[in-house]
Amino acid sequence: MQFCSRLLLPALATALLLFPVGARSAGKAAATPAKRIKRMKLTKLALEFPKMRTAAEADRVATALKAVPGVVRVIVDSRIRLSVVDYDAGKTNLKRLIAASEAVGVPARKYLVERRFPKPIKLKGG
Repeated sequence: MQFCSRLLLPALATALLLFPVGARSAGKAAATPAKRIKRMKLTKLALEFPKMRTAAEADRVATALKAVPGVVRVIVDSRIRLSVVDYDAGKTNLKRLIAASEAVGVPARKYLVERRFPKPIKLKGG
């Protein structure tokens, strides 16, 4: 029995992951989350958090941003104080994302490259 369960349980778990029960209805396969994401028109946005100092703040921001309706993916990096958010523009917008971040005590703004890396100064004669 032990030999049989060592073989059957992993096989059963794999089968359930690959072919979930109830995945087909009315002859059509249910859309997987990845397929639903591809069908949505996603907008990618970078936010910066000038006053973010700790990883705990980054976790709070990530949780708050994920809770906003329409947000699909969130990546927050506390070391560089940036976040990348993929969201459905029909369900949410920049103001809501910034408000969610500020609700947990971390002010945010839209990331603009020019703020961190200004254009170089042109020198005469060079």
